[in-house]
Amino acid sequence: MKKLLFFLSLLSLDLQVAGQQAAHLYYFIHNTDSSTLVGVKDSRGKIIIPARYRDFPEHDTRQPIKDSIIIMADGHWSSKETPAASYGDAFDRNGKLLYHPLVFDNGPDYFEEGLTRCVDNDKVGFADRRGVIVIEPQWDWAGPFSYGYAWACKGCYLDYSRDAEHPDILFQPGAGRVMINRKGEVVQPADAPASPLDQKTDEGYLPYPFRYTAAQQQLLDSFNKMEVLHRLAFMNYSPKVTGQEAQLRFELTEKPPQRSGYLVQAYRYNDGVYSTADEMQFIVDANGKWFYNPPFEAPRPFGAWLQQELKAADDYFRTHPDAPNRFDTQAFKQGR
Repeated sequence: MKKLLFFLSLLSLDLQVAGQQAAHLYYFIHNTDSSTLVGVKDSRGKIIIPARYRDFPEHDTRQPIKDSIIIMADGHWSSKETPAASYGDAFDRNGKLLYHPLVFDNGPDYFEEGLTRCVDNDKVGFADRRGVIVIEPQWDWAGPFSYGYAWACKGCYLDYSRDAEHPDILFQPGAGRVMINRKGEVVQPADAPASPLDQKTDEGYLPYPFRYTAAQQQLLDSFNKMEVLHRLAFMNYSPKVTGQEAQLRFELTEKPPQRSGYLVQAYRYNDGVYSTADEMQFIVDANGKWFYNPPFEAPRPFGAWLQQELKAADDYFRTHPDAPNRFDTQAFKQGR
């Protein structure tokens, strides 16, 4: 349910602003003889989304809904025929159906790099934060985006023989996975990297996917050069990390609508592979202010978060005096 909370709150600042500017909407409850259902209405009582969806404690009928995309669960979460099961429906604030979110970990699929998985006719595609389907559902299954790519497959299916609760995804004869970019295009890995920033996969190397203006690169450089972020990311690792593996790499994974700024995501490097560092995500708003963007919680001012993390590092090093990646926290507290 944590992911449901995260999705319903939509921590991205641009969505919060959009929600605050829209008309007031509220969840409302409709009790039947056999169930309690939830819908959405406006402050004048007009029904925007009929009450035909599952109710959860997170549906607070007293507080206005601030989300620009409203996710409702219809209860049909599982499918024996395909991995692509729908959580329910996603609506805009006018009650227009946008897409069917994929169910993932008992909730609607969460956003990775600005995209979330959606489902139609047992096929998986992707939608953006505006609710626009940007990659049409066409895959039997697809993973979330990471470092600009997602893996997808046709001719894959669920195998319940080993684990009925968490079945494996297997491939029919001649089928296999492919890698797709944010346009939904299949990208063929190269035999050798063309850049040290290329992504290594089992099939070869995918080209570095990000492109920036000079101003955007300057913003990223300010993150990449902040040594304290790298130190904090590896403070409790064992054994000691060195070289490129001890350095995060920051990328702009979302370029939201005007006024909202950017979402900055950190990646860890290990043997040619860049993997998402979920706990190192930040927002830089249009005024240049930095915020830490934690999973499942509201963004926090960067300075306050940093001081809290340095204190946590102090506590960790005090109880783990032999920590191989310890560092002088006082140097960063004093701005040196």
